[in-house]
Amino acid sequence: MVTQYAPADITPIPVIPGGPLLAPAYRIEAALARARAGGARVRRSADPAVYLVSSVSRPGLWHRVDTARATCDCEGFARGYLCLHLAAVGSALRLAAPPVRLLPAPVASAPAAPARRPVPGWLAERRAVQARRATRARRPAWLARVLAS
Repeated sequence: MVTQYAPADITPIPVIPGGPLLAPAYRIEAALARARAGGARVRRSADPAVYLVSSVSRPGLWHRVDTARATCDCEGFARGYLCLHLAAVGSALRLAAPPVRLLPAPVASAPAAPARRPVPGWLAERRAVQARRATRARRPAWLARVLAS
């Protein structure tokens, strides 16, 4: 079964509030569900922009999440996936901060193509005749003279 998403679900929002990494809301929710199911824990580090998140697959291992650059040192993020560690830190920061309503970015509409004038009937007929002539096999000049006489 294919899940249908509303346009609001696929609007990219920051994974970490104010961060440069954007993802659709349903991907962030999926990463948060994996973090909750695995019992991921978020811990502050000495650097205010860096958080440590416990690994779900390998107990005892902590992954380093940099909120300034929105990066994680886990294998999933290195492969290009939205990792649960980033989503867990983003969720923790959202809960600690006052709720902010994120509005979608305005969509720039493409300029409308200029309207084409209709082709007059005589011109359309002339173009059709020229197309037929171009596709017709050419007769050699000597055969054209014989047939004309």
